[in-house]
Amino acid sequence: MTRSSSSLASHVAGTGPLPGWSLTAGGGGLVIGRDRHKTPVVLQLLRPTPTRVVLVGQLSFAQLFVLRTIALGARAIVQTIWSREWSTLVQRTGIGPDHLLYVAPGEALPPTATAARPEVVILDVGAVNWASVTTSCNWRTTVVVRHELTQVDTELLGSADVVLMQPLTTAEAAIAAPALGVAPAEAWLSRISGPMVTIASQGTMRWATLDPTELELRTIGAPIRFPAPA
Repeated sequence: MTRSSSSLASHVAGTGPLPGWSLTAGGGGLVIGRDRHKTPVVLQLLRPTPTRVVLVGQLSFAQLFVLRTIALGARAIVQTIWSREWSTLVQRTGIGPDHLLYVAPGEALPPTATAARPEVVILDVGAVNWASVTTSCNWRTTVVVRHELTQVDTELLGSADVVLMQPLTTAEAAIAAPALGVAPAEAWLSRISGPMVTIASQGTMRWATLDPTELELRTIGAPIRFPAPA
């Protein structure tokens, strides 16, 4: 990705989602995808207590995540250094600032999340650690997006409540597996197929196929991190 210096904070859009963006939830949670039995894999994302999430993968995966949290009733707040790339989400959906707000990286966020209007804060700003991020607001989920993993991400991964990972490289898997307490399953982190994600939490893992809808595909494209081998 090429960093863009243009600002998203001043972007003016409509006040609500376009028709067609409907609830994407199952059992009160966010549907990440489906398991091998075609059963929805649900993540209890919007919780009374502060929640830390790390999302590893392509921009399209992060944007899919944002769209589904908005459909679930949350307000998404995006802080990013990739402003040009993220601006297309507003342009293609018409989702306005009541549901999707862009703020400058590093800008302090007031504790406005409530049970009636939970918030999901997306930090797509490069390498960070939890000590530098305010995560003390109830009914707010903070999601750090990493487009690639390096050794500096060890603490970030190990201290997250949930980690969502598209297929990793073998080098990334060697970093993530011990940090997450799943070293015996390291090979699977890089072996899963392109449409799949690993969901790691408290030393356990689940897998899901993202299964985007036709509307999601038209809006953000296929959320695939690595192309299939020729």
